[in-house]
Amino acid sequence: MKKTAVLLFAALIVLSTRLTYAQDTLKTCARSWTAELNVNPFQGQISLNNALNQIKVRYFTTDKFAYRLAFNINNIRKDNGQSNVYGTSPIENSDIKKSTTFGLNLGFEKHLAGTRRLSPYLGAEIAYGSKNANETIDSKQSTTDIKGGWQSTQVLQYNNGNGTYYYYTTVNNTDNGYHSYGVNLVTGFDYYVAKNFFFGYEMLFGYNYTKYTKIETTYTPKPGQENQTSGNASQPDFTGKEHSFGPKIINGIRLGYTF
Repeated sequence: MKKTAVLLFAALIVLSTRLTYAQDTLKTCARSWTAELNVNPFQGQISLNNALNQIKVRYFTTDKFAYRLAFNINNIRKDNGQSNVYGTSPIENSDIKKSTTFGLNLGFEKHLAGTRRLSPYLGAEIAYGSKNANETIDSKQSTTDIKGGWQSTQVLQYNNGNGTYYYYTTVNNTDNGYHSYGVNLVTGFDYYVAKNFFFGYEMLFGYNYTKYTKIETTYTPKPGQENQTSGNASQPDFTGKEHSFGPKIINGIRLGYTF
């Protein structure tokens, strides 16, 4: 009887050890890669890793240490035009907008003990981003080149109080180009719900500096239209910069997998 009890006790220890080992191996181990995206269940949105729509991967050199890399590149071209060759005032306009955005974050993570499924971590990263934008507006009267951003126009109405209305056009700079530099302290967690599959959350605390590209507008009249004027002709060049320091929360829940 005693021998049976001892064997049963030993079997329970072995089974418990194997179950613990099986649960521990749910976590990502050394020489493994992970990739992830973000899900916001309250807004029904699925996106890539963060607000910049970056693809994020990690490489674990040990069970507790990983390098992280997030990057994105996005190119946009918009072609708009109007054409009407009939009538006393024929129209033939084109508006071409282009932009290219690039971002790169590089850092590391130190994973703490946690539990069998929970893997909290601390880390740091450096970040760089840039955007290049330009626009060309071409008409029968002139060509307007905008370097460093895009433009939008808005027709406004003004009442002088005597029942007479005046209309004027305002020109605004949009989608400004920039160069951005930052450094972040990182903390978050991975929770493994199955082997090679986890969800998590992440917070940052960092500093970021953004230098906006100088927007230069060049107005060139067509032959025979040299006496014509344009609101773009007097549009001033735009410059700017921005500093930010403080905590940031990455919106949404991280869903990731190991490969």
